[in-house]
Amino acid sequence: MNGVTSGRPDENHQILFQSNYFNQAGKLFLRGKSIRALDKEVAKVTLDLEKERILVGPPNLVLDQVIKTPSAKVTELYFSLKTNPEYDKNHSSDIFSSVFTDALGKSLNSGRHGILSPSEKPGYDQTLTIALPDNISYQSPITFQLVDYPNRITGEVDIRIK
Repeated sequence: MNGVTSGRPDENHQILFQSNYFNQAGKLFLRGKSIRALDKEVAKVTLDLEKERILVGPPNLVLDQVIKTPSAKVTELYFSLKTNPEYDKNHSSDIFSSVFTDALGKSLNSGRHGILSPSEKPGYDQTLTIALPDNISYQSPITFQLVDYPNRITGEVDIRIK
């Protein structure tokens, strides 16, 4: 396919673009002003649900509250997230995987991705809500892998590829 595409051939690799236009290029450069990236040590969020706090996680993410709603049979997790309005104004993403692991190493599926909405908390741009169904059994702390987190390294990049 010619043009901008993306894909994930496996969990360790992601294709960001591909174009047949560059097949015969004499010189090829990759240029940019920022890249979305995280240290792999914080590419997950580990939550202590009893103490309602993040044990391991990326910058600019705060767990605000954990609310058990027996009538809806869910536990809702509310996070505040600071983003970069210049880059993230019109960007929506699935921050967490719907699959998480508990303290016993059990892999579970919440069946839902987080829901982003504008934040009312000063200094934060978005609120992220995750609902964990009460019909599954898990032990705290729980860990979610990050899928698409709005953290950037900024600066001029000019890399000669060919």
